[in-house]
Amino acid sequence: MPWGRLALLCAMLGPALGRAQSRDLVVVVRADADNRPLQNAEVFVIGTNDRRFTNASGVAVLRIGSVAQTLRVRQIGFAFRDVAVPAADTVEVRLVPIPFALPTVRTRAASACDGITPADGALEAWALSQLREGAERYESFRKAYPFEVTQMRRTVSAPRSKQERVRDMRERVSSARWGERYERGMVVQEGPLGFSVPILFLATLGDSAFWDHHCAERAEVSTVDTSRVVQLSFVPARHVGTTDWSGVAYIDSATSALRKVEFRLRVQGRAGPRRFEGYTTFRQPSPFIQVPDTTIAYWWRVAPGEGEEWGRPAVVQRVAVEALRFRKAPP
Repeated sequence: MPWGRLALLCAMLGPALGRAQSRDLVVVVRADADNRPLQNAEVFVIGTNDRRFTNASGVAVLRIGSVAQTLRVRQIGFAFRDVAVPAADTVEVRLVPIPFALPTVRTRAASACDGITPADGALEAWALSQLREGAERYESFRKAYPFEVTQMRRTVSAPRSKQERVRDMRERVSSARWGERYERGMVVQEGPLGFSVPILFLATLGDSAFWDHHCAERAEVSTVDTSRVVQLSFVPARHVGTTDWSGVAYIDSATSALRKVEFRLRVQGRAGPRRFEGYTTFRQPSPFIQVPDTTIAYWWRVAPGEGEEWGRPAVVQRVAVEALRFRKAPP
């Protein structure tokens, strides 16, 4: 056979041989303490975008290539583990809860807005890392298991007055379009009919662009509805001169789940509302996965005169999720 034809044959067989060397790897994820399977644990090969979530039995199946690879397994409230991909077709990974002893009271005021990382070992760093991981996992989850949201938006203008107007609107939106990304300087968007404010969304709390312009100011432990929570306060960084978000995130100390976010605009300049605040609560459509449940926001268009109280807000708006419908069954 001529050499040129042999080279061509090898080139044609190469991809097929590569595919033949790939295989399925079954990953079983369990809690180390009680051996229970962990549903919705995120499993992926480091350096790739191929991510899977474990099912109710704690099992995920990944397609593995022939080259040496490292598997990462993580779950909210647990320390992640990196495991070398074995030669066997099945591997069991046990996750250990994050060892963090919560003090009775823990407060820290940041003297400079230079960011906090998990390496700092502070309560703020723990809370910030859990927020980021929860938001990142939500992003991965909605891509792996797309869903549609049905929500009811009720807007009340001039509440509790003779001019009160109520408007109800049922909305349907896909998970891909649910929530708007954070953009510095674009928190208040002016339009021909007034202004709009994209609400602080779950994914924002895992967005590096948000934390490039905000500081985890302090953290403290409190009790909410008989549960211990960590309250993480965040504020705009010193270099941010436009209207932007401040607020408090409430994280369950036992499960690391985000339970509530209170938000408030730090208003700069003349554009937009003079005051804007509210909160969002969260639900779990699937174990360890948080999505927004109800958002309530209040805003005032005019600031009070000197020595006067703010009075009633100009507008109150409530957005409540009525249903989530997955396009395919969740894990």
